[in-house]
Amino acid sequence: MATLQDFKNNVKPNWCPGCGDYAVQMALQKAAVQLGMKPYELALVCGIGCSGRLSGYIYAYGMHTTHGRALPFAQGLKIANPELNVIACGGDGDGMAIGMGHTFHAIRRNINLTYVLMDNHVYGLTKGQTSPRSDLGFKTKTTPTGNIETPVSTLEMALAAGVTFLAQGFSPQLQELTDLIVAAVKHPGFSLVNVFSPCVTFNKVNTYEWFKD
Repeated sequence: MATLQDFKNNVKPNWCPGCGDYAVQMALQKAAVQLGMKPYELALVCGIGCSGRLSGYIYAYGMHTTHGRALPFAQGLKIANPELNVIACGGDGDGMAIGMGHTFHAIRRNINLTYVLMDNHVYGLTKGQTSPRSDLGFKTKTTPTGNIETPVSTLEMALAAGVTFLAQGFSPQLQELTDLIVAAVKHPGFSLVNVFSPCVTFNKVNTYEWFKD
């Protein structure tokens, strides 16, 4: 049986200290162990953004794809190899902006894979711009006087598309997040796990304390 160590490699993550994505990485590794997977039975497919780096930090099959396109790659991979456990990962900018159409239709198709969406309400990798999940009034380099657009409601969108498994977690709550991912992978269809994963560098509003409240 595989252990947590089997899913670790020698690539050091370059996320900012305190980034919520560290916990998401650990939850994915712990979930793989709980599910009894071996590294060659897991494929992580990621898009662009801070969260997109995740596929290189876990010892398993990994794909770092183009911006907003993780789900098309993941669907093709699952169709080609149905026995493989396929988990797609991305941020709110990746999945709710340029990739929104792919997210909606992946949900509708209900192919048996899991999508872990890391929601920090900001574009982190490109140095702090407003994302589709940013709150009204949120000030960034692209909205210096405050965001005037209503944020996308991820869960409501997924429900409207007919999602068959939907969950939401918080990165510091590691065991709960692990359990959610385990349940999502076991689900025989498309599963979406939205994770509040704070950006400690470019979002000083939606902080750990803000999400806890």
